[in-house]
Amino acid sequence: MVSGNSRKENVKVCGKCLKKLPANVEFFGKEKRNSKDGLKNWCRTCCCAVTQKWQDENREHVLAEGRRRAGERYKTVEGYVVNLFHNMCKRCSKQPGYENIECKFASADELVDYVLNTMQVDPRGLDCHRIDNDGNYEPGNIEFLTEEEHKEAHYGTAQRSSC
Repeated sequence: MVSGNSRKENVKVCGKCLKKLPANVEFFGKEKRNSKDGLKNWCRTCCCAVTQKWQDENREHVLAEGRRRAGERYKTVEGYVVNLFHNMCKRCSKQPGYENIECKFASADELVDYVLNTMQVDPRGLDCHRIDNDGNYEPGNIEFLTEEEHKEAHYGTAQRSSC
């Protein structure tokens, strides 16, 4: 008769801190190269600590790389719209005058899908405009205008106001 758990749980020793932990991706993360078990040699805690230390010591390199990658993403339509989504969210949560305005798009992917598939527009070089100035950023209430059209809508005699 066997008492308790008869299944032996696989454990793995972290190569850095030497702790014995369950041998799974929750504790060790996936490793595609040079690993028989498919797991990293260091536990996630050690990997995060080493990565954070390196990033702290190489702050300028990390920032420069982030700017480079952001610039590459921003060149694509999808990257432009993702950036637009984050700006909408920031504006709604922090900018005075936007206290009652919400971004109703659940995610950046939802906004990308709406702009590219429903509106079928390339918004690069255009301004995002809320058709109903008191309305939220949501499907049916955004359009993309040139800077001149946006100024006319906001300051000119047009009926609409800008976002």
